[in-house]
Amino acid sequence: MKTINSLLTSPEDEYHDFKVQWYSHGNKAELIKDIFSFVNTSHHEDCYLIIGVDDNHNVTGVEIDENRLNTQKLTDFLHSLPIANSHTPKVIVEPIKVKNHIIDIITIKDTIDVPVYLDEDKHPKKA
Repeated sequence: MKTINSLLTSPEDEYHDFKVQWYSHGNKAELIKDIFSFVNTSHHEDCYLIIGVDDNHNVTGVEIDENRLNTQKLTDFLHSLPIANSHTPKVIVEPIKVKNHIIDIITIKDTIDVPVYLDEDKHPKKA
């Protein structure tokens, strides 16, 4: 993993993106879009969603964010989706303390199983 300081001081790119807060229950489509976009990017590196940091690189933290997910809950959510070819992206959520706040870093692991997309003919699996 790139160091958190290098991620926090560099502009958003095809490898990392900042989010002020976790995705709300009604905004899970945006979470799916963001994860799938990183998985389907044509490079061979892990990518990062950094939650608790604004677009100006200010650390705001997620310690009171009621929508936080850990690795297991995010993985369970992804497994519940009707993903074509059943190639569920591998993700890891890691909380890190930065500037007296907790930020969550979602690592989206690189894979050769691309493209990843939702199958319109399938329905979400019951969680």
